[in-house]
Amino acid sequence: MFYTREQIVELYRVLVAKGYSTPDGMPQDDPDVVKADNAFFAWVELSEAAAKESGEPGAMEEHLFSVTSVYVDAGFADRDFLDETANDFLAQDLDKAREAGLSNLAARIQAKIDEIHTRLVKPV
Repeated sequence: MFYTREQIVELYRVLVAKGYSTPDGMPQDDPDVVKADNAFFAWVELSEAAAKESGEPGAMEEHLFSVTSVYVDAGFADRDFLDETANDFLAQDLDKAREAGLSNLAARIQAKIDEIHTRLVKPV
């Protein structure tokens, strides 16, 4: 079965509701974790192939941002996870978007980084 990005986010929201605060190290004996992870990895593979196949300028950068932000959009809130996502992964996506001259995508990535930084300064 092919899942959309929105469906992947919803599958991970189920895990957030169960109390998982980071996608790192979730127990693989939880059927909801297995379902979400399997769907995510299949979606990533298909999304990457579609981006490569499209030949559209910015398709790979868009794909990378979409993948990087799935867990954030699902609501995982571990501070270390969010910090790494904003200051490492999304910062790299931002650099790639800027280098490719994709100003609209760069603005969306910066907005996501700002959203995470706002979440990080709020008291836990």
